[in-house]
Amino acid sequence: MGNKTDCALLGFVGTLQDHYNYYRGKMPEESFVKVFTFNSSRKSMSTVVPLTDEKDQLIGYRLHCKGASEIVLSKCTSIIGSDGSMTSLSSEERRTIVKTVVEPMADNGLRTICMAYKDFAKDTTQDWEDELAVVSELTCLGIVGIEDPVRPEVPDAIQSVQRAGVTVRMVTGDNVATARSIAIKCGILNNNEEFLVLEGKQFNKKIRDKDTGK
Repeated sequence: MGNKTDCALLGFVGTLQDHYNYYRGKMPEESFVKVFTFNSSRKSMSTVVPLTDEKDQLIGYRLHCKGASEIVLSKCTSIIGSDGSMTSLSSEERRTIVKTVVEPMADNGLRTICMAYKDFAKDTTQDWEDELAVVSELTCLGIVGIEDPVRPEVPDAIQSVQRAGVTVRMVTGDNVATARSIAIKCGILNNNEEFLVLEGKQFNKKIRDKDTGK
């Protein structure tokens, strides 16, 4: 039970022959230093936890971040390779990852999640309330694609109301490519017809008064 995205990620941990209960026991919520919760504008969540050695002595802090790939990836300045080594990540390389990894998964209706982290020294003077400074210069760990399948009854239900003369529109927080793919699977959009897909900022420009912004 719980958030579908989190459940999918926990299931992924299981495929690595590991169990999340170990980490939950090691890092209980009361030990969290700072949490930036998920919201529609942030499109990510980040948690700062203490890092300890074998003797449970504090050796530093680590921020764990996960969220919409385009958002989290834009804050990454390095990446962990398949061999476990860390290399710098340029803006051009970030664009390549979006084009070759994120967009193909989104086109297939997958919700893409980027996972990243950042370490802080034990004696850091970092202000944990300064989100812009804390959640920056991250190291990308990887990007996963999560499928949230359309329920079997949805296409028939949409077709039924369309036959009754109702025009169906979809509003979602998903990536545009993901939203388009899901809308086609649901029968809201038809590949053989022209259709319009707008991001929130584009939609707002069309419906708001140019002079007042309201």
